[in-house]
Amino acid sequence: PSHVECYPMAANPVIEPRVGNIVVDRACADAAIRAIVPEGAVDAICGFGGVIAGGSCSLALTTPLEAGEDPDWNTDLDVFVYYTDKTDNKKCVDAIIDYLTGLGGKFTVNNSVITCFISGYVPIQIISCDAGSMSALLLQFDQTAIKFAYDGKTWFTTASGLMFLRTGVSVSYLADQVSVERTAKTAVRGWAIARGKC
Repeated sequence: PSHVECYPMAANPVIEPRVGNIVVDRACADAAIRAIVPEGAVDAICGFGGVIAGGSCSLALTTPLEAGEDPDWNTDLDVFVYYTDKTDNKKCVDAIIDYLTGLGGKFTVNNSVITCFISGYVPIQIISCDAGSMSALLLQFDQTAIKFAYDGKTWFTTASGLMFLRTGVSVSYLADQVSVERTAKTAVRGWAIARGKC
């Protein structure tokens, strides 16, 4: 994965789409991500070392909202902890759990995913992984539509993520790992789907 580029998305607020209605406005995306979790949660989670990544980031970047409008998304917020040291991962995850517990969070655990439920907000999934870098983390995602991450200040993507923003087509490079549920979720969001070879 070291040869995969990870691009911080520029501060310039708009990337013009070539096809469809994909709109990227980082100020709106910041507000959208922050509106689906309790106030201050994004800064706290990212401050502890978590990174928000996946579908909620794609929705934030591609769903234009009016000022003050709350997003009405059928999603969750995926928080990834990707340090190479398992001790650091555990410290980060424990700090996030303690913070969310203080907000009234109730938790379930399914395999390595910890899901937090806070009334009135989307579920927050905490995933500890050994990706070791932002690039490696984004490379693990099976569709280009979800190769996005946010560290509380900067939005990140890969070259294929940028192509998705320009075309509105999500390419799946891991065809043997694609789930029907994820493919349907992508289609319901109005994005086209293609199968690619890596």
